[in-house]
Amino acid sequence: MDPQAELADLQDRFQLLEGDRKAFYEQSQVTLKHNKQVSDALRSENKDLRLALTGLHKERGSSGNGEGQAVHEAELGKVETQLTLLRQRANQLTSANKVKENQLSTQVP
Repeated sequence: MDPQAELADLQDRFQLLEGDRKAFYEQSQVTLKHNKQVSDALRSENKDLRLALTGLHKERGSSGNGEGQAVHEAELGKVETQLTLLRQRANQLTSANKVKENQLSTQVP
């Protein structure tokens, strides 16, 4: 293979790799944006659940013993379970975002 043909071949390969890099970067940006939106939505929902939980705690503190107390305890357990699940999901998304940001920072000069 003569040097001109080899140079042309290498230039073509480089252009293909550059196109792949750009496509990966754009896809990563779309994924990051989506994850940020999901994370923001989960934070908002988490905030609402915290407010509901605070309201339940206040009601529980001011209400007397009896059947109402058992209902409040059951609702409180459900809200606390949801809160725990949302925290876990938010932590997973935050971790995934950090991993993708690290990948992007190492690949994009």
